[in-house]
Amino acid sequence: MGHLLSIAVVVALVVGLSSVIAVAYARPVGAAILVFFGVFCFVWPRAHPLWVAMRVNSGELALWSFLMSSAQGAGLMLFPILLRISPVMCVSPMLQSAHPTIQAAMVVLLHTGAMLAVMGAVSILVSQYAGLAILRSAWINLDIIWAGALVEAGVLSPAI
Repeated sequence: MGHLLSIAVVVALVVGLSSVIAVAYARPVGAAILVFFGVFCFVWPRAHPLWVAMRVNSGELALWSFLMSSAQGAGLMLFPILLRISPVMCVSPMLQSAHPTIQAAMVVLLHTGAMLAVMGAVSILVSQYAGLAILRSAWINLDIIWAGALVEAGVLSPAI
């Protein structure tokens, strides 16, 4: 829920700003923000808060998820796609007449659904086939991978 809310806040901000600022100006600014935030994550990979332990209740987990998703720029990754929202871009005839806010909500739900599906698949693969012991010996630094993805999204943003 925290990740979903973080994405929703960024989507609401981008959709709101795109109604005030021309896309031609917003795209390079958004691309620069993605690149600079990715570089920031490379330089200071541990800049996010570490205030919780492994034992949290549902509310604390949602708050932690919201903060981490926001701090790591998860919503920024949707920026290039959000600038393309228009009725012409929709594949479904039903969504072609939909308001941009509804289209933005669909982007949030699709992104969150895809994230949950991938998380579930990886969890099943690790627990059923690789075994949980692999987590102690083969840790992958996802902070560096995420920072690279942010920079890549910023660089590719003008082409999307």
